[in-house]
Amino acid sequence: SNSLPSRASEVQSEIAEYLDEVRVFCEERESAEERRCELLDQLRETREERFALSSEAGAAQSEDAKKVEEYKQELQRLQLEARRLRFEEESADPRHEEPGTRELLEECSCMRREAEEVEDA
Repeated sequence: SNSLPSRASEVQSEIAEYLDEVRVFCEERESAEERRCELLDQLRETREERFALSSEAGAAQSEDAKKVEEYKQELQRLQLEARRLRFEEESADPRHEEPGTRELLEECSCMRREAEEVEDA
C-alpha cells in the first residue's frame, strides 16, 4: 500500500518536470518569435532606407543631368560670343576690311544702341 502513494508522488514529479520543460519550450518559442518580428522590422526599415537612397540617387542623377545641360548651353553661348568677338576683331582689322564694312558695322552698332534705348524706355 506504501508503493501507491510513492508512485503517485513520482508521477507528480514527472508531471511537474514535464510542465517545466513545456514552459521553457514556450518561453524559448515566444522569444524566437519576438526576435523574428524584430528582424522583419529591421528588414522592412532597411528596404525603406534602400528605396529612399535609390530615390535620392535618382534625383541627384537628374540634377546632374540638368547641370550638364546648363553647362553645355553656357559653353555654346561662350563659343558664339568668342566667334562674334573674333569677327569684330577681324572686321576692325583694316587688312580684312572690304569697302563699306566699317560704315556698315557702325550703322549696326548705332541701330543696336537705339534698340537697347527703346527697350530700356
